[in-house]
Amino acid sequence: MTLRALRSAGLLLPLVLLVLAASAPADWRLIEALRQGDAHFARGEYYDALQAYARAAELAPAGQEVLLRTAQAHLARHEISQAVYLLGKLYPYARGDRRQRVREGLGQAAFLQGEWNDARRWWELALGAGESAPAHRGLARLAEADGEDAEAVQHWQALLALSPSDGEARCHLAWLSLARSDGPDREALVRAAAAGSPCAEAAGALLQIFAASSPDAHAFAQAGILLFQHGELGFALRMLERAVALEPAYAEAHAYRGAVLAELGRLASEAFQRALELDPDCLLAHYFLGRYHLRFGLSGPAREEFLTVLRLDPDNPAVYVDIALTYAVEGDYAGAEAALGQARRLAPDDPAMALAAARFYVERAYQLRERGIPTAREAVQLSGGAAEALDLLGWGYYLAGEPRQAAEVLSLAVERDPRHAGAWAHLGAARLAVGDNAGGTEALQRAVDLAPGSAAARWAKRMLGE
Repeated sequence: MTLRALRSAGLLLPLVLLVLAASAPADWRLIEALRQGDAHFARGEYYDALQAYARAAELAPAGQEVLLRTAQAHLARHEISQAVYLLGKLYPYARGDRRQRVREGLGQAAFLQGEWNDARRWWELALGAGESAPAHRGLARLAEADGEDAEAVQHWQALLALSPSDGEARCHLAWLSLARSDGPDREALVRAAAAGSPCAEAAGALLQIFAASSPDAHAFAQAGILLFQHGELGFALRMLERAVALEPAYAEAHAYRGAVLAELGRLASEAFQRALELDPDCLLAHYFLGRYHLRFGLSGPAREEFLTVLRLDPDNPAVYVDIALTYAVEGDYAGAEAALGQARRLAPDDPAMALAAARFYVERAYQLRERGIPTAREAVQLSGGAAEALDLLGWGYYLAGEPRQAAEVLSLAVERDPRHAGAWAHLGAARLAVGDNAGGTEALQRAVDLAPGSAAARWAKRMLGE
């Protein structure tokens, strides 16, 4: 059995014994430190893993496994420079399986930095030494981004051969089958829907779409909308482009295509304009165009589009929230409050509207005691104690100078949703404010572990002084 197989099987102690066999007698403190680090890493507790690996490094400063695992934990936290330094230090000396894992890590580091050519080179080097699940996964993603479907399929299939239960590989093979000229592979969708992964739900819904109708423009548009909602932007765009190719006068498909392009950071105005040429009253086109204008701070044009949406759909409370944002961009808080008030009047028991109003006050630290905290309390009640609402209420208390009460509420938020990175970051700040330095540091580091590279993680690192 290889070191990679031992790692994937969870046989951590035999792995460590193999690593240390050349330096008998074994230092059991080193074994225990590595065991603890691996256990934290497996649970996504990367900061705690780094602490354990640091203890191991004190016992074996030049230990290659210690350096490699430390680098992998830094990569998991998107701490690229630290990871590359350690991997570069290892590269001249690592051999066999360990050298392959170093190449995999360097590929991941390059990919995270957007250096795709370097990522491809490192992953291809890793595959040159033998099969590598991380290299196949990375090269499959690069091939998809380049529109090289055949290459992507090849790598996802190779990954499935190494790990037959890999849900991501099953789902991506299903998504790729949607673009085939002979129509989607229903068997691939069935396999993806049966996978124990977050994308299984989307695969099941896509199976229903294509089982209910032939793969016409409407089916492809539905598929694109569904993939958009599940965050699969690249595949969503391809489905919507196929829909408008089959039916060029499909206004809503053009509108959704524009929304996807906007999320991808690409020019979207042409798609919205085409939708409105086809149907001047296309509600979705006006709404998405308003959001697109707002993305660039164009509050006036955005508000015009939202007002048009209201003319077409007068009782839609969510549009008033968007109108409020246009006023907020201009610093017209009275106008924003009036729009939010109308949203609440139309949907007084809707937790989403209460959350939107609370977010307006709390994020701007505006009228916190008078309206922000009371509205956040109402959002907590209407949502049944949702983590997002508790996070807003706790952060409102913190900004209002009540860190102890903030810490209590934010503790409830992370208890309700342990993966809410923003709530962990806010809890860390509240704990630091009441003198709980250890608890504050722990919470801030947890935010980084949960959402590396996110705005919450960057804010947490600033709080930590990093």
